[in-house]
Amino acid sequence: MYVRKINNKWQCQVRVGHTRKSKLFLSKKSASRWGVDILKKIHQGNNLEKIDTPLKDVIKVYIKQFTKHKKSAVRETLMWDRLIRDYPKLVNLKLSEIKPQHILDFKTKKSKDGKRITNYYLCLLNNLFKKCINVWLYPLPINPVSNIEHFKIAKGRYRPIERYEYKLLLNHQCKFFVLAILILRNTGIRLSELHNLKRNDIDTLRNNIIVRVSKTNKLRAIPVNPWLIKKIESTKSAGLVIPFSYNAMVLKFKRVLKKFDNPTLQIHDFRRHYTSKLVESKMNLFDVASRTGHQSISMIQHYYGFGLR
Repeated sequence: MYVRKINNKWQCQVRVGHTRKSKLFLSKKSASRWGVDILKKIHQGNNLEKIDTPLKDVIKVYIKQFTKHKKSAVRETLMWDRLIRDYPKLVNLKLSEIKPQHILDFKTKKSKDGKRITNYYLCLLNNLFKKCINVWLYPLPINPVSNIEHFKIAKGRYRPIERYEYKLLLNHQCKFFVLAILILRNTGIRLSELHNLKRNDIDTLRNNIIVRVSKTNKLRAIPVNPWLIKKIESTKSAGLVIPFSYNAMVLKFKRVLKKFDNPTLQIHDFRRHYTSKLVESKMNLFDVASRTGHQSISMIQHYYGFGLR
């Protein structure tokens, strides 16, 4: 335990093994007193009773203290509720009774719903046990989830866009939806980048589309055909090239696919299609990365290595 002064306040930090806890106080005396009390609680084993709490009760406390402050609070809460509902044998176990074998059994059963969702649940459980050990100071011997190996997800999905699918999308009545499809297919930009694309980002002299707001926060220029520039200029929209919100574009795309009974096509497939065509044309990978906005060449080799053979 040690006490130090930070910005006219006193911080006491207690560290026992891998557990650490700190708190700020107005006086050094209060900080020292709190630290001594925490050490007493740890050494006297006041948290021994808490490790006999069922997992489902700990999950409810975790949701109130941590989950509700996250951006993904709604989704994560639903996932915890499903875990409590679908796996009563696991959640009714006491914390002290949960062993790595129980988590392995859960992983095996949950894998029927998909590898990605199983990995997500393993991350949630791992975070929960970390909070139990490091924040709530439960005297658990180990984190039963930390050494469980996650499923290895397959490499990037290559789903070429067929001509008939492209024609069906272009036959839509909304001119801005058609323009969005044209830009996505001929530039390979992400949907979030298309959403933030402004008319000032269209370089009519050099026939480039400039992406300023991107996932990697790097500006890049994508050369396009002159006819696409003319198509963009012909639409009368002030400010944004596509005057729709992000969610509106996603919903519109899903409705069109549902109408044509084509559930396998995704918006991101336009980016995959564009990038794979560049790779298959034997373009320099540095030039491919400068157009697509990938952070490194290794990412292109990982996801689009089939085009290099």
